[in-house]
Amino acid sequence: MLVAFTIQGIRLFDMLHSFHESRVIKSHHNLTQQPVSTFLLMGLDNSGKRKLSTTRTDGMMVVIVNHKTKTMTLCSLLRDTFVKIHSQQYHGYQRIESAYTYGGDAAAIATVEHYLNLPIDYYLTVNWDGFIRAIDDIGPVEVNVDRDFIGQDYWGKPEKFKAGLQSMSGARALAYARERHIDNDQHRGFRQQAVFYAMVKRLNQEGLSSKGAKVVGDLKDQMRTNLTNHDMLTLFKSRKTFKRYRVKRLTFQWRTFDVAGRSMVEVYPDSRVQVSRQLQAAAGLRPDLPSQTFTTN
Repeated sequence: MLVAFTIQGIRLFDMLHSFHESRVIKSHHNLTQQPVSTFLLMGLDNSGKRKLSTTRTDGMMVVIVNHKTKTMTLCSLLRDTFVKIHSQQYHGYQRIESAYTYGGDAAAIATVEHYLNLPIDYYLTVNWDGFIRAIDDIGPVEVNVDRDFIGQDYWGKPEKFKAGLQSMSGARALAYARERHIDNDQHRGFRQQAVFYAMVKRLNQEGLSSKGAKVVGDLKDQMRTNLTNHDMLTLFKSRKTFKRYRVKRLTFQWRTFDVAGRSMVEVYPDSRVQVSRQLQAAAGLRPDLPSQTFTTN
C-alpha cells in the first residue's frame, strides 16, 4: 500500500507541475494508445461570421473516457465561476468564461487545468454554426427535456419546449443547450450534457458509418482542436464501444455573489476539492473515492 500511494503521489506531483498554457496546444498523444483520455469541450458565444475570434465560452465541459473502467465522466463548469485566469495577457480573477477572451484555447485550457488540478489531453472548441452542423449531419437527436419552457432560437425568436423525449435539429438543440433564464447555469450544464449524451446515443444507431468524414469536413472552419482527423474518425468508429460505458455526472455546490454589480459564482472550496478528486480518480490518477453523498460544510 505504501508503494502504491507513493507512486500515485509522484504521478499527482508531476501532473500538478506540468500545466502550461501551450502544452495541450502544441503536444499530441496518440488517441488509440490512451487507456484514459481527458477532453475539454468548449462552445463559443458566437457564430461563423465572427469566425473563432476573441469571445467567451458559452459552455465548458470536461469529459473523461476511461477504457479500463468502461466509464464516461461528465462535468460542466458554470460559466460565471470566479477563478484565477491563467494567461500571459491577464493576471487576476474573473469569470471562467473570460479565460478564452484573454488568451484563446490555451488560456481556457490552462485555467481549467489549474482550477481542477487535472491535465487535459484533448480539446475541441466549436462555435454555434459548428454545433448546428454537427447535429444536422448525424441527427436529429432525441433529447429528454426535463420541463416545459420557452427559450430563444439562434435568431432570438421564441422556441417552445415540452417536457419529455423530443427530436431536435441542430438549431433547436442549440436553443435548448443555451437556455439559462428559467433556472441557473448548473441546470444549463445539465441540458448541455443531455444534448451531448443524445449525440452519443444517436451515433450508436445504424446507418451512420459513412457520416464521420462529412462531420469532420463540415466542422473544419467552425472549430479548433488538437485532435487529428484520424483521431476524430477513430472516435466515430468506436461509437458502439461507448454504448456499454457507464455515464457518471459530477456537479459542484456553489453560491452567487456580486463584484461591482456583476454576478459571480463561488464554488465552495470543499466542493471544488471533492469534484477535483473525483475527476482525478476517473482519470486513474488516484484511487477511487468512497461512495457517499457529499454535502458542503
